[in-house]
Amino acid sequence: MSLTRLVPDIDLEGITPDEAFSILGNEIRLDIIRALWQAGAARQYDDVRGDTRSMSFSELRGEVGVDDNGKFNYHISELMPQFVRQTDDGYRLSGAGKRIARTVIAVSGAEDVDLSADLGMDCPLCESPMTAAYRDQWLRIE
Repeated sequence: MSLTRLVPDIDLEGITPDEAFSILGNEIRLDIIRALWQAGAARQYDDVRGDTRSMSFSELRGEVGVDDNGKFNYHISELMPQFVRQTDDGYRLSGAGKRIARTVIAVSGAEDVDLSADLGMDCPLCESPMTAAYRDQWLRIE
């Protein structure tokens, strides 16, 4: 009987896990992901409502705190298109970017961050107002 190493077949939108960790292994890039997540985390959870909040280049650069346009442009381009998408309105997280943001928040000890918000829509089952809250390392829609 031969032993087979069990390695999951992971495809992060066309890049290998090693490439993904290499891209994300930079503080400025993680700060970009955090800033885009905080720009509208409760409103844009998996783009359910289709009103995703984008940030302009200058707004995002200011939020991250990088003064050099060229340096910032380099780092944001390294995140595209796997983790960040550029639209006519600015930049936003891709699906993979949102998953990374949730992971970073979960493991960073940021459990005291209040990301609760009224979603401005009713539950399709009980017609009560829906809210989103980040508690116990979970984003919960209630």
